[in-house]
Amino acid sequence: MSSTLQIAATDKGCILRIAGRGTMNESLVADEMAMRTLNGASASEVIFDLSACEYLDSTFLGCLVHLRKHFPDRFRVAAPQPVRKKLLGPLRLDLLIPSIDLAPEIRGQWVSVAIPSNDKRELLSHVMHSHEQLAQCGTPMQAIFEKIAAQMAEELKG
Repeated sequence: MSSTLQIAATDKGCILRIAGRGTMNESLVADEMAMRTLNGASASEVIFDLSACEYLDSTFLGCLVHLRKHFPDRFRVAAPQPVRKKLLGPLRLDLLIPSIDLAPEIRGQWVSVAIPSNDKRELLSHVMHSHEQLAQCGTPMQAIFEKIAAQMAEELKG
C-alpha cells in the first residue's frame, strides 16, 4: 500500500495524518514539520493522526519517541485504541506516547505533503537519531536499536 502524509491546522497547532505505511521517508518530513510547529510557538501542539495507518517502521516510531521526549505536554497520537495497540504495542510505546482516540477538528482543509527524495546523509542521520531514541526508552528491542544506530553512525563517518 502507498503512503500519504497530510497536514491540517487546528486551533492549537496542527495534525499530521499518515495513511498507509509510515516509513523513514515520511518520518523525516513529518518530524521536520512537527518540530517547526512546536518550536514556532510555546503553546502549539502537534497531533499525529494514525487512524488510517497500517504500519510504522522503527524510524517512524523513533521519530514519535523523539517528539514525546522533547514535547511531552504538546505532542500526542490519535487513533482508536486497537490501532494504537497494533502500531505501538509491540515495543510498548502505547504506554509511553500520550494518545487520544480521535483527533480534534481541523480548521480549513487537509493539505497533501510531498515526500521528496531525501539526501542520503540526511536520511542516514535521521535513521540513526530515531534508533538512538528507541534504544533510550527501554523497548524490548533495545540492543537491536543500539546496533542499528551504531551502524548508521559508522556509515556517516565514511
